[in-house]
Amino acid sequence: MQKIMCCFLSMFVTIAAAQAQGSFVIKGELTNLKEDAKVILGYFNSGEKPDTVDVKNGVFVIKGTIKEPGKAFVKLLTPLHNDGQTAGTDGQEFFIEKGITQLKGTDRLETAVIKGGQAQADYLLLQDSLKPYNDRMRPLTAQMMKLFKDKDEAAQKALFPQLRPYGYK
Repeated sequence: MQKIMCCFLSMFVTIAAAQAQGSFVIKGELTNLKEDAKVILGYFNSGEKPDTVDVKNGVFVIKGTIKEPGKAFVKLLTPLHNDGQTAGTDGQEFFIEKGITQLKGTDRLETAVIKGGQAQADYLLLQDSLKPYNDRMRPLTAQMMKLFKDKDEAAQKALFPQLRPYGYK
């Protein structure tokens, strides 16, 4: 009797674990993409390995499973130049969860609209509320990165007071 109970318990745990994982499908369309490319799907903090798929005629589909909703990103890689460098990369972060996620844009993932489930809808609301902050920070951050690259410590020091209201010390 104990063996039978152990078998049922084991089977129940296996079924519960399988149900905890969810299948997802990402359907992407970039209507003005002129060349074939690749899309990389990467995951933050999940331990999952990135997925790479081909983009043909501006269309791609990525299928997989996830343990729970989480932050992910997609990056577009266009063909290599003769020197071995990618012609360009662009991407976007989003929340991945079980179900279907639609990605629609023209020729860049960075400006594409990503629609999915409730987690993605909440993420878009958060991004919208952070937009004024990000719009102010983007040029300051770019300027500071250039100053670090140029090793211009005097200009860095002069720029820091503008960054302090945003948490830089």
